Amino acid sequence: MVSEAYVGGLLAGKAGVVHFHMGDEDDHLDLLMRVAKRTGLPRTTFVPTHLNRNPGLLEASIEWGKRYGMCDITSGIRPDAHDHVSVKPSKAIVKLLDGGVEPHVITMSSDSNGSSPIFDERGKLVAVGIGSIATLWAETVDLIREEHLPVSLAVSFVTANVARLLKLRHKGRLKAGCDADLVVCDDQFRIERVYAKGRLMVEGGKPVVFGTFEDAGRVPGSPGSKPESGHAGERVERASLGPSSDDEDDFPDRDERQERSRRRHHCC
Repeated sequence: MVSEAYVGGLLAGKAGVVHFHMGDEDDHLDLLMRVAKRTGLPRTTFVPTHLNRNPGLLEASIEWGKRYGMCDITSGIRPDAHDHVSVKPSKAIVKLLDGGVEPHVITMSSDSNGSSPIFDERGKLVAVGIGSIATLWAETVDLIREEHLPVSLAVSFVTANVARLLKLRHKGRLKAGCDADLVVCDDQFRIERVYAKGRLMVEGGKPVVFGTFEDAGRVPGSPGSKPESGHAGERVERASLGPSSDDEDDFPDRDERQERSRRRHHCC
């Protein structure tokens, strides 16, 4: 599987990597180490994640990181009312650094919106949480404020290192020709503005750009919609996009459908 991912990456001009979601088994990374030892594939092809889910796995990750490479910490896995086993992400990264793992092979991901099952000591499912992308920023801030890492090092685990691993050459750094992806915060690390490819997405800490299904107030008949769009419970004839004699293709692509919607003042 790893070999196929690597070859696929070569053919597509992308990073052919495999993310291994590590569990709570006592053998930790032993199997992965045996596989990595027997192959000539680049070490960056193997990316184990969730390495902070328990102290034993994190300890084993130090040897893996020094010998074979990439270590991914999950910001959404951290101690709470149900989880008394996992290692706080910011502290897990410091543990790897103190153990001798090179900073450039450490990344942190959020597992955003992923399910996070919690089991008791007998293996019984007691709760299911939802991974939050907000933990990525929170743990980065904790690396700076609580663990006293330099800002440039703390942010590298979620920017430059990730971009390098995934061969996203226009991401992860501030340089002419790269995407202008920026997070602007105040001296208390509260997010003020966010730019994606130079476009303002968040201002004053609040989003100003929404996806198709996030701006629900524009959908005819939806709760909170504009009066001219109809009201909940009211029968509304939904506008549809029919073939036009002006177009050679009766089945327009996405961009053309969106443009037609804007011209006709319909959102869907």
